[in-house]
Amino acid sequence: MLIEARGLTRVHRQGRREVTTLRSVDLDVAAGEFLAIMGPSGSGKSTLLHLLGGLDTPTSGSVRLLGRDLWSLSDRARSKLRRHEIGFVFQLFNLLPTMSAAENAALPLLLAGEGRRRALGKAYDALGRLGLSNHASHFPDELSGGEMQRVAIARALVTEPALLLCDEPTGSLDSASGRVVLELLRVLPVPGRRSVVMVTHDPQAAALADRTLTLRDGHFELNTSLRESHVLIR
Repeated sequence: MLIEARGLTRVHRQGRREVTTLRSVDLDVAAGEFLAIMGPSGSGKSTLLHLLGGLDTPTSGSVRLLGRDLWSLSDRARSKLRRHEIGFVFQLFNLLPTMSAAENAALPLLLAGEGRRRALGKAYDALGRLGLSNHASHFPDELSGGEMQRVAIARALVTEPALLLCDEPTGSLDSASGRVVLELLRVLPVPGRRSVVMVTHDPQAAALADRTLTLRDGHFELNTSLRESHVLIR
């Protein structure tokens, strides 16, 4: 199992109030699986994604990635694991405007200390796999929304991670660009090697996944019409 999450609870403080965004969530994700997580705004989807990726700390519970408990690791070890084994794709692309598409895609490698020539070579390869070879030297303001999201996907893939986490990857795109991005995401899982976990509001996007789960009020809803074989629901 690539991901094993147990008892994930996240409580945020808002002034004098405590708001629980996740309530004792359990989740398994198999290596090579494409999982979609749906739910209304405020249901805890993004919070769950951030906990799975080690970007946020659970109030209680645990996340194991590749057999390693994220929160028993030192900050340095957790950052290293995240840098090499997790790729992130966000709704708003988060590209650096002063960098070319190739430089943006190479950024995780450059930050990890890899030589510029080698890092850019891997970035060119990643962009080529996504149909962007002719756009490698373009800056973000010279790209369409769909092209920027493909650059963001190339950046997420350049380290060949075991896990790709996508937070509303088509949320800022028109329908045509969104379809292109979804078609790319669908072929990114690698059997026994790389999994994709995507949170989305879009039923058409979720329909491309191997399995769909619905979060509501901080916990998974039981839906017998969906495949739930890898999820434990309390």
